[in-house]
Amino acid sequence: MAVCADDLRKFEVIGLFEPRSDEFPLKTRTTAVIVNIGDERVFINGTHDFLVTKKTFGFGEEYLPTEPTLMRVESDGEKVVVTLRDVEFSLTWIHAEHAVKTKLSDSRYWGSICGLLGHGDGVDKRNFIKPDGSVTTDIDEFGESWRVDNLPCPSHVM
Repeated sequence: MAVCADDLRKFEVIGLFEPRSDEFPLKTRTTAVIVNIGDERVFINGTHDFLVTKKTFGFGEEYLPTEPTLMRVESDGEKVVVTLRDVEFSLTWIHAEHAVKTKLSDSRYWGSICGLLGHGDGVDKRNFIKPDGSVTTDIDEFGESWRVDNLPCPSHVM
């Protein structure tokens, strides 16, 4: 998901996906999520910790910044919730399922979002728009159309 309008605060959600075998108990292909806004970044994956702008936190810990930030990150041990201030956007990572849920309530962004998480306007038929502007109903075709090969590992993770 990315903001595709110039007059709005830019933020980005990157999903990392891997193929799963039929034996794997989780049905999702999501292995990690990265949320970027300004100079701040949160990296959440299948381990029991998450990174916020180069600092590691364990599940159940809360990110309590000492200065004003663009995001708030909370964890209760089962999920991590990232809330972007001034955007009315939240992302919830449910650890046991590797599931991601997003909510965009800020109507200024409706129709200005593009990518794997939909168009951001509440119209389901516009959620499977590929990067070339065409629409598909096939989930695999849609996901593959947004593939970015050789994505470098974020520098804060190394």
